[in-house]
This record gives sequence, structure tokens and C-alpha cells, in this order.
Amino acid sequence: MFGKCEFEFRCQFSNGCDITKKTYITKMSKSFSTNFQVSSAGLTVGINDNSDLELGWALKEERKNKRFNVNQKEYLTEKFNKGLKTGRKEDPFLVSEEMLTERKEDGNRRFSYDEILSVQQITSFFSRMSRKNKSFDDSVDASREETITTIRRELTADELN
Repeated sequence: MFGKCEFEFRCQFSNGCDITKKTYITKMSKSFSTNFQVSSAGLTVGINDNSDLELGWALKEERKNKRFNVNQKEYLTEKFNKGLKTGRKEDPFLVSEEMLTERKEDGNRRFSYDEILSVQQITSFFSRMSRKNKSFDDSVDASREETITTIRRELTADELN
């Protein structure tokens, strides 16, 4: 008996699969001797649970959005610009690891442990920088296009006169 469920095993064949099933059922029966009850919230709670863990211990904690500080922004911008100049994008995983060992000129750590960013944060920053860079390029292209159009109009006007 497991909770309110009963396991019933009927042995039809005596091959390895059946032995595995028997062993699994035996182990499950022995390891889960606690009675379980479903609460009104839909959570399964052990009645005779002697665990030190509080209910909900595995749930993700809510993180507050925290802005990058100036030091982090400068470092990530340096890495992003280096990727633009060399044509080889920086790997966010490696950037995160480099933040662990990065030192200032005086030899002290550049980032404290709580300032080290996750791979996802670095990826998001690089993505935002890329979008800004692309929109800047688009506006530069648009102004160049306007200048070229103006020059062409002036040239055609001069040719007509």
C-alpha cells in the first residue's frame, strides 16, 4: 500500500524485466512508509514527516532587479567593443569567469563576489548593446542616405542650369 494507492503486481513472465519491476515495487514500498495527504492548495504533504526543511524550500526565490553598477557596465562595454573591433564576439561564459579573476591596477579584485554577473545577465547586456549599436548604425545610414540624396539633387539641378 502506498498512500491510498495499492500496488498489485501480477507475474506473467519470469524474465529480467519482471524481476526489475518486483525489485522496484519492493524498494518503493520500503522507502515511502510515510502517509501522504493532499492539502487544499494542491500540495502533497507528509503527515509523519521528520524533515528539517520548510514547506516550499525548493521554490525559486523572487529576485529583485538590480541595476548594473558603473564598474560592471564599463567592463562589459570594454568586452563588447573589443568584440566589435576584432570581429570575434566575447563568450558570455568566459566573460563571467574572467570577472572572478579580474584585478585592478593596484592588484585588488575588480569585482566582489556579489558583483560577478551570470552568463544570462552578460548575454542580455551584449544583446542590448548590439541592438543599440544596430539602431545607431541605422540612423547613421539614414543620415548618409539623406546627404547623398541632397547632393544628387544639387548635381542634377546644376546640370539642368
